Amino acid sequence: MGLRLLHLGEDLDDPHIWRQADTANYIWDYYRNGVDLLHPSVCWMGAHKTVIFEFPLPEAMATWVARIFGPELFWSRMLFLGIYLGGAAYFFKIIRHLASTHLAAIATLVYMILPLGIVYSRAVHIDFTAVLCAHAMLYYLMKAVDRESRAYFLAAMLFATLGFLIKVPYMFY
Repeated sequence: MGLRLLHLGEDLDDPHIWRQADTANYIWDYYRNGVDLLHPSVCWMGAHKTVIFEFPLPEAMATWVARIFGPELFWSRMLFLGIYLGGAAYFFKIIRHLASTHLAAIATLVYMILPLGIVYSRAVHIDFTAVLCAHAMLYYLMKAVDRESRAYFLAAMLFATLGFLIKVPYMFY
């Protein structure tokens, strides 16, 4: 966990600095001009600023955090780190559901120390929001089948809908 804390400052850093810049620009534009989920603005389109690659819910959430704590990039990083940890918690629950608590703990530890997770967990990047949705969807679907529960099924569908809107490829469990 400590390695993630080394780069929580205001500077964007590699990898995918261009993508982090887009995300930070969405957040900054929403902070300055209000959240409009259907018109996220980028800085590289000239006079036509709207471009939608993914549904910008994570950027809107970061804007709401910025309205509370201030527009510093640190707060966006903390939000995305929290989202990463939420995805890791659901990953643990999935493995525990399929195997055992011991194996779930080991698998989650490995998940959290992989370089990709260390770098991106603190990045201003939306991918782990989609991963959180995918893990939550899968977990609640498994619980819905086990317990024949409509409530778990509805929770799974809520996370599935958000995940498919945010970034489709992560949802293909």
